[in-house]
Amino acid sequence: MVFKDINEQDLDIWEPSEEEWKYLVHFLALSRRNISVPVRSKDADVIYGPVSQQSWSVSAGELMQRTFVSYRSCERLASALRAIIFVENE
Repeated sequence: MVFKDINEQDLDIWEPSEEEWKYLVHFLALSRRNISVPVRSKDADVIYGPVSQQSWSVSAGELMQRTFVSYRSCERLASALRAIIFVENE
């Protein structure tokens, strides 16, 4: 997907600490339901954080990602969508 000029003005953007990020990875990616999610994650529209090195790992990679987690932020993301590119391998 290709996006242009995503308007993040007045959106609640959260950059979790390393410890908060690890809780998010355990809760969301690893389905650990017995771990409590940081309260701040429930109010955020957008979460900025590192991409996991591997899907099962909690160690952070060097690349950063933006995750649009609220309906309001997804509307903004949708309005900035310019193209969808499909790549097929034969």
